[in-house]
Amino acid sequence: MVGDVAVKLGDSGEARKQYDAALRLVPQTDMRIQALIELSLARLERQEGKREEAARQAALAVSHFEKLRMSKEAAEARLIRDG
Repeated sequence: MVGDVAVKLGDSGEARKQYDAALRLVPQTDMRIQALIELSLARLERQEGKREEAARQAALAVSHFEKLRMSKEAAEARLIRDG
């Protein structure tokens, strides 16, 4: 994802912009992609020290990952959610 590239380049503003745009474009029926983007946003927020927003994004991701039975991803999102 373009947001992931922006994170690697240290441009968190651009990363957030790209993740937000991706969330708007992905169909709501595609929970897998939605959850992966939410997890990326949670990682970004945590990296920037925004714990509440990171936990909020991670909680959304956990919900989606659990429905999809993606246990590894759900576990990572839980760690971010729980601080």
